[in-house]
Amino acid sequence: MCKLCANEFAHTTKNGIMFNYSNNGITVSSILDDRRITAIGYPVKIRVTYKRVRKYYSTGKSLSLEEWRKLPETKSMKLIATRSDIQNTFERIKKVIIELEHGIGFTFDALNLRLGRANTGT
Repeated sequence: MCKLCANEFAHTTKNGIMFNYSNNGITVSSILDDRRITAIGYPVKIRVTYKRVRKYYSTGKSLSLEEWRKLPETKSMKLIATRSDIQNTFERIKKVIIELEHGIGFTFDALNLRLGRANTGT
């Protein structure tokens, strides 16, 4: 198993995390942001942590607590599509982080620039 694969865990809601990647002090996780609820549920976000600083990136999806718990093993086509969208966003952010690590070096400013976002953080 390669080093990158060894550091990636998928489809576990332990501690509220669905997808997780960690390398060189950078951690990327998909989480249900249960700090605040919207009319359609809790927002699903991608959390990037580096040097104890956390930044959150929206997936555009919201789920109830029950839907989040069911998400890893669901057979519902709607939830499967949602899980796929979350994973695609996670993979996109992870890919940019890996490219930055191997290139100019990781910073949140560089990540935001590569993702086409100005100054993102909640």
